[in-house]
Amino acid sequence: TKETAVLFRFVRELAGRGVSFVLITHFLDDATDNSDRVTIFRDGRKVATVDSAGVSKAELVEYMIGDGSQVLQSTYVGSTVSLPPASTAAVVLDIAAVTSAPEVVEMSIQVRAGEVVGLYGDLASGAGELADLVFGARPKPHKGTISVGGKLVKGGSTPAAKAAGIAYIPADRRQALALEQSIAWNSTLAHLGQMMGFFIRPRLENKHVEKWAERLRIRGATPLKAAGALSGGNQQKILFARWLEYPPKVLVLVEPTRGMDVGAKSDVLRIVEQAAKDGVAVLVASSEPETVLAFAQRVVVAKRGRIVAEFSGTAISKRDLLELGH
Repeated sequence: TKETAVLFRFVRELAGRGVSFVLITHFLDDATDNSDRVTIFRDGRKVATVDSAGVSKAELVEYMIGDGSQVLQSTYVGSTVSLPPASTAAVVLDIAAVTSAPEVVEMSIQVRAGEVVGLYGDLASGAGELADLVFGARPKPHKGTISVGGKLVKGGSTPAAKAAGIAYIPADRRQALALEQSIAWNSTLAHLGQMMGFFIRPRLENKHVEKWAERLRIRGATPLKAAGALSGGNQQKILFARWLEYPPKVLVLVEPTRGMDVGAKSDVLRIVEQAAKDGVAVLVASSEPETVLAFAQRVVVAKRGRIVAEFSGTAISKRDLLELGH
């Protein structure tokens, strides 16, 4: 952008006067075009330092990925995934030219019934912010529309999104859980009306917890246990139990497996696959390429607030996503 060009011109002028700079960025072009050396970190460790003038984007991506054995150890899909042909089912979620400054410049995505769309982008891409917008968890978009089943959803309104049939699990599960409250309370929060007469019915709550603890393999779950006593993966499953009792039309997930072990990731993948089989339109937003590749039937790539690529009916790799999204 014009602002970025001005910033880096100013940095170069100061560097010419002897000022030292450390640039921390997700964007490979910014790193190589505006530095003398590039240092790459992976999994919290330094893996290489190279001269900016002599390194290609492809080489930087290789450093970011690591060798094949490391990739297979750190992911739960292979290095390349074959995506199925594009779905022809009815469009359920229609995000049309949505803008929310400064993160979302303009994005449009459609998700069809029974389809899982992976939205990949790094932390500066606007992917997570767009997912939040769909549920009204951010201010009303400056422009553009969000529709479910052809009906407009009021922007910036979580109640309107919920009424339209949108379910949402944020990147930080602690934002959606009251950790000191019981599993029963947390897992029924989205449909308290069905659990109440004049008062909440404990018997219905207990049956709900027992059913979903078995179905989702929520280990150690009892109705009165505090949600905070569970592992992170099992806390995430509580949120699925909250929304899937009465299946939504749209399920929006942001970083759905962050911080989980491989077993918990596999469980969540199975849950999402079943939701799609039941006809739910699923949007998975993640900054982790392996998560997108594991979940998605169609992949959309975001960069700097815009959609820059879309894949279906073809083979796609972690390397492809990193090269396009950085």
